[in-house]
Amino acid sequence: MELTGFRKHVVTALVAALVGVLALSSSAVFVRLSSIELSSYAIVSNRLLFAAIIFSVWQSILTILHKPQAEIIQPDSGSIKISAKAQWLLLGAGVSWFAALTSFFWAQTQTNIAIACLLHNLAPIFTSLGAWWFFGQTFNFKFGVGMIITLIGVSAIGWEEMQISSMRLNGDLAAILSAVFLASYLLIIEHLRIQLSSVTIQLWICVVGALVGFPILLLTHEQFLPGSLTTWLAILALAFSCQFLGHGLLTFSLDRLSSVVVALVHLLEPIFAGLLAWILFSEQLETWSWIAFSVVLLGLYLAISSQVNREMLQSESEEPT
Repeated sequence: MELTGFRKHVVTALVAALVGVLALSSSAVFVRLSSIELSSYAIVSNRLLFAAIIFSVWQSILTILHKPQAEIIQPDSGSIKISAKAQWLLLGAGVSWFAALTSFFWAQTQTNIAIACLLHNLAPIFTSLGAWWFFGQTFNFKFGVGMIITLIGVSAIGWEEMQISSMRLNGDLAAILSAVFLASYLLIIEHLRIQLSSVTIQLWICVVGALVGFPILLLTHEQFLPGSLTTWLAILALAFSCQFLGHGLLTFSLDRLSSVVVALVHLLEPIFAGLLAWILFSEQLETWSWIAFSVVLLGLYLAISSQVNREMLQSESEEPT
């Protein structure tokens, strides 16, 4: 069966999101290597600084090659013009992303990588709440059941972590906080994709995030630049693989997919990250953790997949024939 124009765009966006999440799954490994020398603030600031350089170079290349379709969503819009409202949204997205990364990176140093990634990817709950609160989006019964299952799984993880150590519980709470900031970041980007390209959005976000981190590093007198080749390579990998490739593709996918759907695709990240942590750092989850882990994934899948189907049907009904 031949795909309609809309479905082709959706498939392309889904593939981009999947590749982006695959690139993001290596983040935990690079963070663990970088945290030997640098604080979470320094890691995030370096990642965003070097990613901003990469995005600016890529944008210059696109401009030189005369590819306005890669830079401007509306082909007849002329040069890139960013309204005052969009600038404020970009500022908010940059601050939210910096906060999400710093809390997530710190969490990975305090608790199990797989669990930190799982809790970080509770963002679908908060994107859904944000879509309901700010945009009046409604949800069906299947979504509610999925959310209840998810909360049960998260509660089970929290209970087990309390039995292990309070430090790990603090790491889990930081990971959940990072999910809140990630949700706000995705909601803002979804709105910005209407008028700006993925490259422009990510360039602004990286610049804003890096600028937010500099004063914090100055006040805390923490080391800013890496001191070893291993840390340098880890930081550059974070900038290129995770920020430029990973979030560049995720931002691109938000042209056709909602923030709720993209958050669903994010569910694959803790699985990939957990496998890498097991291979490289010999991190293992207890049987109870695997059960709770699976319950959370099942709940999120039920909740968000119901929303995906709903959005697909709604978009196809609105598509002109």
